[in-house]
Amino acid sequence: MSYDHVPYTSGSFSVRHGEEGAFIAAVQDVAEWTMLHYPAAREVTLLRDPSRTGRFFTFIRWDDEESIEAWRADAEFGSYMTELRDHCDAVEVFTLQRVCHYSRG
Repeated sequence: MSYDHVPYTSGSFSVRHGEEGAFIAAVQDVAEWTMLHYPAAREVTLLRDPSRTGRFFTFIRWDDEESIEAWRADAEFGSYMTELRDHCDAVEVFTLQRVCHYSRG
């Protein structure tokens, strides 16, 4: 098992009923902006929990933690987060390190 310590950011969102479409559109906006302005952001993923209505998770894989710090300090990112929060009852954000990774092919 390898320990590669790839940095990720993650969010856990409890989205208000009826606002799921607007929330998804807001995530798409911030994802596109992030990928355009922060080349160290390698991949943005939005997941939905089908067994828990309104529960979403984001994962962004990064090249380095310095880029995460710059991204979070960016005023435009703050505006995007305000828009996301406007659709939610609860939001939690995390900085994570990948410990190991398994995949096929």
